[in-house]
Amino acid sequence: MTTLRERIDSLQRTIDAQRNEIDIRDSRLSNLDRELRSSSTTVRNASTQYVMFREYLAKLLGESECTEDFLRHRLEGVLLSSREWRHVS
Repeated sequence: MTTLRERIDSLQRTIDAQRNEIDIRDSRLSNLDRELRSSSTTVRNASTQYVMFREYLAKLLGESECTEDFLRHRLEGVLLSSREWRHVS
């Protein structure tokens, strides 16, 4: 038969183990939260750079429109003209 002291000690070990598990999960959650914030910042920066690049391309091409499709078609036209000009020269 277990004594009261043994049961208390057993319960205390269980509580300590659960507390340790909670601490580990809190630490993981904190790390994941930090990674998420870092990734979000990276995505925002990349998105901003992409928009700035598109606007720069539009400016170089002398266009005010800077949608991705429009710029792609315009650049394809410039490349084709450049290739045709080389063949003529």
